[in-house]
Amino acid sequence: MATLNITEVLEESGQTLAQKDMIEIRRAQRNDNLIDRWRCAVIDKSIPKRFLMKEDLTMRKQFRNFTIKRGILFRVVQEGGTEDEQLVVLESYRKEILRSLHHDVGHPGQERTMNLSRDRFY
Repeated sequence: MATLNITEVLEESGQTLAQKDMIEIRRAQRNDNLIDRWRCAVIDKSIPKRFLMKEDLTMRKQFRNFTIKRGILFRVVQEGGTEDEQLVVLESYRKEILRSLHHDVGHPGQERTMNLSRDRFY
């Protein structure tokens, strides 16, 4: 999801592109104050006492739906008897995600692209 130089990724010995993506996502989440605060809260199983941003209120509402996998924060949603994981993304990645979904899925319309992003990301 983060902007990656594919050549650099492939030149790193013993590391697949998927592993690099996970490393970059984990690093980006840890460098984001909001996401890292809630990532740590999930690990500690304790809602933060102080909220520093209005976005913290939204995150607080979702606290019981958050989970950590490989050090990365996800939101778990249940619909129609199935359980899906949505990657919690940084605000700075949102435009890139929308652009990528639009191009990679065959240029669907705006509504379809938004639905795809809502299904996969939080």
